[in-house]
Amino acid sequence: IVDISNAVFTINSTITNLNLIKSNYDFTIYPNPSNESITIESNLDLNGSVTLTDILGKIVLQQKIISNNQTIYTSEIENGIYNLALNVNNIVIGNKKVIIK
Repeated sequence: IVDISNAVFTINSTITNLNLIKSNYDFTIYPNPSNESITIESNLDLNGSVTLTDILGKIVLQQKIISNNQTIYTSEIENGIYNLALNVNNIVIGNKKVIIK
């Protein structure tokens, strides 16, 4: 047993910062469904990555994004429903379903 009655604790604001980051970003994907490419458009400049996973969680595409209007080419991806995760500073700030046909 450890006595912590005289210990000094520092409150970590990481969770607060994470929620602030997530609340500031808004993004749209179009067209959805897609067959050749999708465009990711955000209200803020993006500097991160996008990950597209299938329904089993397998990563089928991972690409850097560096602007608030980024095109992702999907013509080589099989038809199906995918999850698109937008990552900024290694934090998933949003997920959207994408249909490739």
